[in-house]
Amino acid sequence: MSSDDEKDFIMCEYCEDQRDLCDRNFLVDDRRFSIKLDETFEVDTCIPCHARIFVLDKIGFSAMETMEVKRVYLKTEHGYTFNVKLYNADTYTYFECKTWQALCKAYAFEPDMVITFDIRPEDDIEGNRDIWVDVQMPPVLPLYRTYYCPGAELNCEEISHYVSWLEDLHTVKTNFLPALRNVSTQNVRPIVIVLNYGHIYLRKMGLPMTVVPQWIETKGHMSMVILRPRYPTFHMSAFRISKSDECLIVKDWSKIVNDPREVLGGSNEKRSPRLGDRFICMLQYDESGELYMFYAILPAREQQE
Repeated sequence: MSSDDEKDFIMCEYCEDQRDLCDRNFLVDDRRFSIKLDETFEVDTCIPCHARIFVLDKIGFSAMETMEVKRVYLKTEHGYTFNVKLYNADTYTYFECKTWQALCKAYAFEPDMVITFDIRPEDDIEGNRDIWVDVQMPPVLPLYRTYYCPGAELNCEEISHYVSWLEDLHTVKTNFLPALRNVSTQNVRPIVIVLNYGHIYLRKMGLPMTVVPQWIETKGHMSMVILRPRYPTFHMSAFRISKSDECLIVKDWSKIVNDPREVLGGSNEKRSPRLGDRFICMLQYDESGELYMFYAILPAREQQE
């Protein structure tokens, strides 16, 4: 390796970029810039100085030196949008919020990764704040395989709550459920359902076979697990496979309807599921063949703060 290859570039005193790029303003192909993630990237991540003026103009900041906060929509090729806060100070601009952290966790960003951003898509539309994040790999969390029932699609704020729940679920498996600690989620498919009259008042729930593990018995028992408020709470339920309806019937669904719990993205107040809430769940076997249904409640959109 030559001495030039080993040369350490001087760190930019404003954005701390170490690639010797910040002495002039430019974008690659007039649209792209890259960020090399440092060890604290999940807390806040600075826009490189050479791209900063273009990003501020795209998002509509009033001036480079103004203390200001705006929302930007970071989009990925997998169809997910993260509504992230972009902060501007005198000499630097940076991403910082829970939604930024959710994006980092969903795609398993790590220090020293170089992430490319494209600021030009649909740039001719007035008020457009879309920036594409070039991540070739699919999300490491089962976000990518989620099955959305009609009307259950999540907006970018709700996706951040969903990602946080998936992260909490991983922690619970590691700390409380050793039989699931080493079980892959590669073939697991979560589902999001809008709770309707039948779910709330008739106390009936059926999960489509699309999200049910293969080789499941026609009937049996499973543990229904909610993570809130702090530690996992278990309810036992019988289940059966309905061939006529092509779904898994949760026979003790009423235990969930009657159990006040904290909801995702809300206050610490405990309440029972309501009409219009989204029910998020994931079915998974442990190493011994026991079936678990992990679930969470996301409040109806008009009820969110």
